[in-house]
Amino acid sequence: MNDNLKKSDKVSCEASQGKTMGKVIMKQSSDTHIKGHKVKASENDPQMIVESEKSGKRAADKPGSLKKASAVKGNVSGAERGFRPPEALSK
Repeated sequence: MNDNLKKSDKVSCEASQGKTMGKVIMKQSSDTHIKGHKVKASENDPQMIVESEKSGKRAADKPGSLKKASAVKGNVSGAERGFRPPEALSK
């Protein structure tokens, strides 16, 4: 289990649509509902509530299925790598 995840961590997971990026909203340790679906969770088997960067929708995932964004190859934006667009170079 990935116990290192905490609120606001950027994460990725494999979804039916492909790789999804998002941020951890909370650790869910009791049953709840998301989008009309029951989420089974407990202290011994928690779920992480993740908000998608792209759609803003929330989903529950097992901690083991999530990877921290820093551990995901190619997940650094151009700005974070120091990239500057060509128009910024002429200034």
